[in-house]
Amino acid sequence: MNNLYKNDLKQLKNVFIIYSGFILLDLVLYFTSYQDDFPVTMLKAIVFIASIIVPAFNLRYLFDSGNYSQYLSLPITKKQSFIIKYLSGLTVLLLPLVFYSLIALIFDLHNFGNVLIILLMIIGIYYSLGNLTAYLTTSIIMNICLQVIVFVAPIIIFICIFAVYQTFIRGIIITALPDTVLDLLIPIYSLMKAGIESVAINEILICIFYSLAFTICGFLACLKRNSLTNYHGFTNNVIAQIIKMVIIVVISWMFTGLTDVLSMSISVLLAISIIATFMTVFLIQYIYTKKIKYKANILQASIISIITLGLFLGGKSFIEDYIPGNIESVTINHDIQFALSKNLLNKNAYLKDKNMIDTVVEIHQEILDTKCSYGDYEIGIVYQLKNGRQIVRNYWLNYNDYQAIVEKFNQEMIRVWYYDYYQLVDMLDVIYQIDFADESENIDEQIINSEDIELFKNILIQQLQAFENDHSLLNEVEKSSPSSIYFGYDPEDKAIDLISYSYNDPLDRTIQEYNKIKAN
Repeated sequence: MNNLYKNDLKQLKNVFIIYSGFILLDLVLYFTSYQDDFPVTMLKAIVFIASIIVPAFNLRYLFDSGNYSQYLSLPITKKQSFIIKYLSGLTVLLLPLVFYSLIALIFDLHNFGNVLIILLMIIGIYYSLGNLTAYLTTSIIMNICLQVIVFVAPIIIFICIFAVYQTFIRGIIITALPDTVLDLLIPIYSLMKAGIESVAINEILICIFYSLAFTICGFLACLKRNSLTNYHGFTNNVIAQIIKMVIIVVISWMFTGLTDVLSMSISVLLAISIIATFMTVFLIQYIYTKKIKYKANILQASIISIITLGLFLGGKSFIEDYIPGNIESVTINHDIQFALSKNLLNKNAYLKDKNMIDTVVEIHQEILDTKCSYGDYEIGIVYQLKNGRQIVRNYWLNYNDYQAIVEKFNQEMIRVWYYDYYQLVDMLDVIYQIDFADESENIDEQIINSEDIELFKNILIQQLQAFENDHSLLNEVEKSSPSSIYFGYDPEDKAIDLISYSYNDPLDRTIQEYNKIKAN
């Protein structure tokens, strides 16, 4: 075994030299670059690409029946073969990083320990995946195709979830879904954007799960592999059928997701999904065998449609009715998408008192009970859970349902409801310019005098206090025709930010009162 291990390292010599050269180049950039982010991102990319390429080179004998038969004639078992190949490839990937780590330790490179953890996570997932795909395929082309499917399928699934669920599931919003789903479907997404300051425990757990799953599956695929079997490029008929099913689901839902989802009813969506599934089944069957088995294909398409639509409708019902437990804090806001996009919801924007949390949960349940999907009045809820997760929901209600909800508000809830306006009060100390815009966002009035800005701030404070003391003022707010106001922050780079407001809300009343005072 030792001689075979050394021989594998010799076979990987050229790959090792090229890989080490890129690692050395990145090390030079680490010392010469003005930014830490670029060399770190480049290092992640190098390790990611190498983790995919090394198994393909190390296991290329699998794709030649003569070489594979010759390798099997050696006095080793398949189990020993898997271990030797796995360790030799892992050695090639880790040795340059050991050198890099020693240099980082000597020169005390900033937070390289966290970077190293991320690199090991990348290797753990994608080196194991590279080995698995090699053992499952019979040619280098099919190996590449399978890896493309593994990377592309989650992205397409994500797009479908994003496009379809956002339209047909109450409460799902654009700013809350992507990272949570992408982190699970595409681990490299979260690993590439992970900062050097810390590594989240959930990312480590996801990495361990994927690494173990891919390694175990690769080991089993190695034991079951037979050089004489070839199921359309795969070594196992079950795997071939699973991959075929995945391709069918991905293509059919890709077609469904890329159609004009926003203008569809759910019945039309389901009909399109079924038709797309049948079309895809017939297409894949024809590509595979150059003929179509109508009865078998119809049965297969029917089963796939029933399963996928069952999962979709079941997931829709679960997500819509889901109210989390184990809540650490919660906030409720009149424009949650804006607040999240501008990072306005700091820790002071959340209610931590148990009674307040229970009240918001009751409000959430009442919103679900209304079954209202359309309206002019927006209510956003953000839960911070004790496990670190964040759950975001956003609803649009009609006036009557909105009025019934806001009647339950107290002073503390008003403060988080208009938390972005309270943040604005603090920011007005550094704002140098205020621009009023019409519905088309054309500037029609400006405040540039510091005394006038101070007056504007004082009026806004008064209006917020008025809403705190008289909750019925919320019933006078009209959301149908929002207007906009621009605030300039930094006198040097003239940064401009935009806030939308509604008729008769605290900001609109502030503008009205300010104009009255200036008119006199």
